[in-house]
Amino acid sequence: MSVRTIHLAKPPRTYRVDPARFALLRGGNPKASLARAKAILAASPQELGTVFGVSRQAVNLWLADGVPLQRRADVERLLDVAQRLARTFKAERIPQIARQKIPALRGASILGTLQKPDGASRVMIALDRLGSYVSLP
Repeated sequence: MSVRTIHLAKPPRTYRVDPARFALLRGGNPKASLARAKAILAASPQELGTVFGVSRQAVNLWLADGVPLQRRADVERLLDVAQRLARTFKAERIPQIARQKIPALRGASILGTLQKPDGASRVMIALDRLGSYVSLP
């Protein structure tokens, strides 16, 4: 009888990148990215304002006139999390999942965790760990 050792992949590294340069490098339309994340999460402008630390009026202004350059990376991180949720869960379940308290996030919700500076990476790590329990087809 032999013993096998399995090495699990390390969590992704975190890099410091200037938000404005990241948004420009990534390309895309930040206004459309915000609208897409809002639709996936079924989030109100008030909820998005809480995530970004701005008022609901500011979010409505971003949706109408475009996202300020210094906030584009934040919007892209939110979209990354929303798209990851869309790939992992059924669309009708995402709004509830984003708002319920999750033990892997220290009892906070996904939207609550995204308010923190490292929130997006914490959510992605929690989703990676969740994926390790899901059986593959």
